[in-house]
Amino acid sequence: MKTHLRTLTFAACLALSLGGIMSIHAQDPQQGGRRGGGFGRGPGYESLSQDEKDKLKAASDKAQNDAKVKEAREKMEASMKEYREAMQAAQIAADPSVEPILKKLQEAREKAQKEGGGRRPGGDAK
Repeated sequence: MKTHLRTLTFAACLALSLGGIMSIHAQDPQQGGRRGGGFGRGPGYESLSQDEKDKLKAASDKAQNDAKVKEAREKMEASMKEYREAMQAAQIAADPSVEPILKKLQEAREKAQKEGGGRRPGGDAK
């Protein structure tokens, strides 16, 4: 019983703390509804000149082909998948009634992905 209570407490704390992190990365109206974390987003980007933005984008495009960058991206995607699975398990542990809601959301995301308007499995926009 004590272990179950600790697990439930941990799951609830994890869900709450990760929920706070997710709200930080919620859609920002100043970014046209785009989520943070990709090229051309984030604090300070708007302070760059167009020439600086173009140079940075060209360097970023080339960097995407670097073997270390590709390997790091694969690790990041695997970690994000692990995070999503842990988060969903914690959400269900905290409130089992959310399981069908999570399934419904996943189905909608898969449908959007098939139609070309969704996100890739790694979590980044196309």
